[in-house]
Amino acid sequence: MVAVRAAAGVGKTTLLEAALRVAAESGFTTLRSSGTELERELAFGVVRQLFERPVRALVGEREPALLSGAAALAVPVVLEPAAEQGAADIAHAAMHGLYWLAAEMAARGPLLLVVDDAHWADRPSLRWLAYLGRRLEGVPLLVLVAYRPGEPGAESDLVEQALEEASAYVLEPKSFSEQAVARWVEDAYGTTPAPAFVRACATITAGNPFLLRELIGSLRDNSRGFDAQAARHVAEIAPASIARSVLPRLARMGHEAVAIAEATAVLGVDARLDRVAWVAGVALERTVDVIERLVDAAIFAPDEPVRFRHPLMHSAVYGQTPQSRRGLAHLAAAQRLLDDGGGPERASAHLLLTAPAGRPWVPEALRAAAVSAVARGAPDVAVSLLRRAVEEPPVDRVDALLELAAAELTAGDTRGAVSSGRAAIAHAQGAAQRWRAAMVTADALRQSGDYRQGLEVLGSAAEDVTALDPASQRVHHVATLALLTWKDGIVELDRQLDEFDLESTDDANPTDRLLLALRLVRDVASGREPARALQIARSIIAAERLDSVGAHHTVLAAARCLGIADKTDEAIAVLDMVIDGARARGARHTVAYAAAMRSEINLWTGRLDQAETDAADGLALWPSVESEGSLAYLIRVLTERGRPADALDMLSRYRFAGEFTTSSTTQLVLHARGLALAGVGDLEAAVDDLRASGRGQLAWGELNPATIPWRSDLALLLGGRDREEALTLAEEELRLAERFGTARAIGVARRARALLEHGEGQIQGLREAVAILEDSPARLELARARVDLGAALRRVARRVEARDTLALGLDEADRCGAHALASRARDELKAAGARPRRARISGAGALTASERRVAELAANGLSNRQIAQALFLTVKTVETHLGRVYAKLGISGRPALARALDAER
Repeated sequence: MVAVRAAAGVGKTTLLEAALRVAAESGFTTLRSSGTELERELAFGVVRQLFERPVRALVGEREPALLSGAAALAVPVVLEPAAEQGAADIAHAAMHGLYWLAAEMAARGPLLLVVDDAHWADRPSLRWLAYLGRRLEGVPLLVLVAYRPGEPGAESDLVEQALEEASAYVLEPKSFSEQAVARWVEDAYGTTPAPAFVRACATITAGNPFLLRELIGSLRDNSRGFDAQAARHVAEIAPASIARSVLPRLARMGHEAVAIAEATAVLGVDARLDRVAWVAGVALERTVDVIERLVDAAIFAPDEPVRFRHPLMHSAVYGQTPQSRRGLAHLAAAQRLLDDGGGPERASAHLLLTAPAGRPWVPEALRAAAVSAVARGAPDVAVSLLRRAVEEPPVDRVDALLELAAAELTAGDTRGAVSSGRAAIAHAQGAAQRWRAAMVTADALRQSGDYRQGLEVLGSAAEDVTALDPASQRVHHVATLALLTWKDGIVELDRQLDEFDLESTDDANPTDRLLLALRLVRDVASGREPARALQIARSIIAAERLDSVGAHHTVLAAARCLGIADKTDEAIAVLDMVIDGARARGARHTVAYAAAMRSEINLWTGRLDQAETDAADGLALWPSVESEGSLAYLIRVLTERGRPADALDMLSRYRFAGEFTTSSTTQLVLHARGLALAGVGDLEAAVDDLRASGRGQLAWGELNPATIPWRSDLALLLGGRDREEALTLAEEELRLAERFGTARAIGVARRARALLEHGEGQIQGLREAVAILEDSPARLELARARVDLGAALRRVARRVEARDTLALGLDEADRCGAHALASRARDELKAAGARPRRARISGAGALTASERRVAELAANGLSNRQIAQALFLTVKTVETHLGRVYAKLGISGRPALARALDAER
């Protein structure tokens, strides 16, 4: 990425045009665009200028290679957007798709992208330039960006931020020296100017080529020469007036020329000949004649659409047009664009520059443009449009405010969404409007973390719900349940659930299935008998499209319940399909959420490598408070790997540490931190965290030890100092686990209860735990119980049996990647007189989480490009990871990759 940074008039555009010529001669595909003042609120306006023509051609040619995979996500951004998806990360999907569109085009041959006047570019396009710039390594793509620094009202700071993130080369063309001024005059006019004249011109224009041309043109209009006498007239001209020299020239050409120039300045890139005539109020034939005169006067450029010869001329004319007349011209331009097919998006750019005046078609156009902006992945643009729509007197204020709140939520502005939602409640008329406003406001409060306020807002609309039809009432309950289920108040939740008699997915609509999923989560969390839960979970999954946008919350809830019920392979298969579909859509949030859930299930089964990879993916893709689960699972993995200090360091790098929300995932982090603290020997702090986690679980209604076995973990820490409390906790967990009836939960609880005994009582209890866990998918917990049993046998001098049991436990711990447990098993084997094998220091166990994910996808046959698209990486990053993988596994390439990974499992 190369930036050309200079003031107006120095020659940035000329330099870019020269680069385009050289690139075309060298075999590059060249695409160009330009920012304009008028298009700053057009969603991906600059990007669409770059790609619209080639993408339309590719769609017409049906180029499957270029418009497949992640690149397909760019098509609705560049062309007509699809129906609004409402995805929280739709903006990221747009960025991801546009990057891969550019990368795929560059793969066919070197590509040059040129963006002129980037300081006037729209924010989504500038964000994409930054996104692209960070991922250019290894892509045969050159990006040239020209901009003015410090331009008032422009986006210069955002341009410079994008260039800094891209480590762009910056070129700063210099103004003319006195020698250059003299040479330019000689070349342009065939005469040698006087030194005094040259000095005066260089001083007044600061060597700016455009200003120099305008200055000398003005002097020649007044019959001035280039001698020392003319230098005195140069010194009398104020520098600021040079750029405005076009204004008196226009005035001398008559009122029609002024009107056409003002109309052209207002229309900007929309200045088609017929539109200029319409806005100027001049007959079309007469407009053609006047434009020809303006071209001859070097005010207009000799091409279509109608435009000024230089941006400074455009700015001078636009700036001198009286504000009232300018506003009416923008209004006329918007109306004309709507009438002649220009569309609401282009019309809205003009409407944003008008004052509210009570015209019903204005908010309608702004709201239509906002829908397109969200669908293209630019919700922040939609926010600007809707804020203007809300100001228009005849608008349905409540509907507009709710649309604004939804756009603000999609853009990540939860505070703005809450404010807009509360304003909608204040203006609502009737039960239906009040209920809708309450729903949107409650959702905004939930996303901002203020669950209590959300519930209060929903409660305030409870009377209105009774006036609505049953379908609306059901939706209201689902929203209430969503707030309560994941975050708070179990007593109220149970009361709400009792009002619905839903037992299966037969004839159920998506809302009913979401309600069933919420009830399923509630039942499983409460530790009730799992057979019915399994039946409902499977029916929900069978009824949903696993790769669809709207179903992922329902499906993920059902999949987690399968995992809790020990149907882990079944749950992983569902999560795999959800993640694959979300990656294809660029739905980063869904990938992160599902990866966190898959990490939890892999942790339960002892597949620590996969658990670490998924947890790391979840944190990397969505580093927010919603990623508490990913953080908790990563802390657990690091602790199991014998790195509790690293786990605590990881916590300190995230704002979650010590600032947890009231959600159920907070209890996961507290539990994980407690285990890490125990790992570094801080038992007092560990006990405090485990107690806090338990209190949170109980307050949330989580009785099932299959999710967080905090009682057994706390009991084992308390066993040496408060055996009575430890026994109470262990026995309660065993009772709850047996009530739920899954082998993993029962085996974990039996192991903890056994470890509180001594001698034969302990050995017998551990044998029972091992036997139960052998029938479960919990390989790590089985390894843990075997190592404990082997240690107990060694302590009573049954060394042969101890060695056999410890060897099995060591093998299982190694396969799980549980280095801390494996190290303990080796120590116990040595104490029992054995010589255990050394720990593995190379191979798959040495791979990082990112390396393992890349290696697994490569082993499954995906190309480097497909891996990069799936993991939101660049091809170069994938190549780097694979190089490290090959070195650690001691292989030379892909053919041996699958075998090497299988050998380590």
